[in-house]
Amino acid sequence: LAGLGEEDRKAAAGQGTCAVQAGTRLGAMGTPVKVELDGKAVFLCCKGCVEKAKADPGAALRRAEKNRE
Repeated sequence: LAGLGEEDRKAAAGQGTCAVQAGTRLGAMGTPVKVELDGKAVFLCCKGCVEKAKADPGAALRRAEKNRE
């Protein structure tokens, strides 16, 4: 998570895992990727998850929120 700015680092740490690939810790595959879905920022483990998140933003947002709990 060191490649992120302070605010994003805190948000990514709070989310913990990728919003697409369940169980994949953010930072395990390099610097997490931040995307905005329906006006909300979520973090993904890699660039490969961007299209999947955009294809089903509702599922990605739900997963990200569940991870924050």
